[in-house]
Amino acid sequence: MLLLACAELPPAVAQPDPWTVEVSSRLRDDAYAFHADGADFTAEAGPEGLRARVGLGGAWIGGDEEGFALTTSAWGRIGSMEAAQLGAPALGECIALKVDPEGNCIRRVESVDGNLTEWWAVDDQGVEQGWLIAASPAGTGPLTVILAVEGAQATIGDDVVWLEGDGGDLWSVSGLEAWDADGTALHTQFERSEVGFRIAVDDTGAAYPVTIDPVYATASRTLTGAAAGDALGRGMSTTMATTMSW
Repeated sequence: MLLLACAELPPAVAQPDPWTVEVSSRLRDDAYAFHADGADFTAEAGPEGLRARVGLGGAWIGGDEEGFALTTSAWGRIGSMEAAQLGAPALGECIALKVDPEGNCIRRVESVDGNLTEWWAVDDQGVEQGWLIAASPAGTGPLTVILAVEGAQATIGDDVVWLEGDGGDLWSVSGLEAWDADGTALHTQFERSEVGFRIAVDDTGAAYPVTIDPVYATASRTLTGAAAGDALGRGMSTTMATTMSW
């Protein structure tokens, strides 16, 4: 004998309407946008309370207790480096697919020095810094950007720079990428510098302009399965490059 029974169907799961999803996305993007604060621009990045301030003299990145100052010190090629003289920051290009609640595009912050444009953006992963180099600089060797750091000690690891604040806070610089005008990926690496750290890019055969792009974050965003102390060589070795001046 075959028995048939009527079973209650589970209640339908309510789906958010597209406009609600869009508004939530815009509010989230706007929360990570740079906003003018006098002559500077400030923003918050990520759930850890990381903050950034970009001004004429460079940037400050940190949290509630402490942070570090960061300046693009020089760029070019070792042996023929140029001191960076970036102008006052201003809102620049729109960030792809990011708009505020009013529908206006969210823009990155940019500073210009001739063929060098430095830019900043933030999202839930951290503070993103980048450079657009319009033309190949004179000299030989890798394309190089030198970063001066104050308030933190730089340690070079595998594909990451650890920045340990004077009070013990730890930040990471990672996700380093570079590509040329054709979208071709270029080999990059972090290296030690007397003033902080530097980025070297093998631009052999590259079509200019070239873009360089790392991300700054709290250590908790980068460390997986290792204590923060391990990342600085306490219980785990790191690769250190030779200290060089320019």
